[in-house]
Amino acid sequence: KVKNSLATLRNTFDQILNLAESLRPLGTSCYIDIKHNYVVLQSLLLNNKLNRKFFNAVRKIRQYNEIIQFNKFGDIPSSDIDELDGMDTDNLEIQILSGDGLYNKNDRKTCSLGFWAKSNDLKFDYIVTAGHCSRNITHHRTFFYYRPWDTKIHSTYIGYMKLQESHPLDVGLIFVDNDKIINHINTKMNSTLIIRNTDSKQNDELIIYDDIAVSSHGAHICKSGHTTHVTCGYVIGFNGFFTNLKKELKSSITFSSAISGHGDSGGIVFSYKRDLKYVSLNGIHVTGSPQGYLPVEIIVRSFELKLMWKY
Repeated sequence: KVKNSLATLRNTFDQILNLAESLRPLGTSCYIDIKHNYVVLQSLLLNNKLNRKFFNAVRKIRQYNEIIQFNKFGDIPSSDIDELDGMDTDNLEIQILSGDGLYNKNDRKTCSLGFWAKSNDLKFDYIVTAGHCSRNITHHRTFFYYRPWDTKIHSTYIGYMKLQESHPLDVGLIFVDNDKIINHINTKMNSTLIIRNTDSKQNDELIIYDDIAVSSHGAHICKSGHTTHVTCGYVIGFNGFFTNLKKELKSSITFSSAISGHGDSGGIVFSYKRDLKYVSLNGIHVTGSPQGYLPVEIIVRSFELKLMWKY
């Protein structure tokens, strides 16, 4: 027997969201767990003064003990700040795949490639990644380079962050600067529907077949990223939120049990087809506490993009 109705869970979640928008707790995530029939609230910083104020307010919500499950988690994986610039080598013609590393040379951060897309007018090629992979681009242009798995080398220039938003939607669009690339390495960087899965002996490259909005609790999904490569898990909550240490509230997040780490931010989230060679695009990885992704349909609609198989 279901103890709490969906309406009750939704009402409780909305109350917590309103408190989070007002008080802006640090390093906190929240979502509705349909399977276990409660609202999950997690935080990295239990003893922070601001967070204590938020938690005390949450405890005043009616039926707090019956509806809200409070968990502590250990880390907030995001884009890491590397100590070394890496090595600059002669540029080669390299195919850059979803899940590959993206190095922000300005801010010295590593993130991951989500997926390729075009502007609505089909004039520009973009790489979609997480918005927090770059600082606010209003004040400076951020340049990105290709960083292969398991290395700190960044030798091939890709482009610069053209559009960026870190909250409430955590999305960044890297303009693929082919004019400059051609001048440097005499080749054009082409978009691709391939996901890197090098650790697999059977399918070291996966092919994006379509995009699907995941709507089932417990659905099996995976992500590909520079640090932890391809990891998989199950959907545990929809339409949740996460607050980072800058008091930014990120919304519309689907949470899963997949493992992620520093440098995976922006990486592609996908689900396998039956033959395990083809996959459906689900979104991009934006937080790891627990692993959370921004659904592709929200990204495409909000930033007026066209996916490769739709033009």
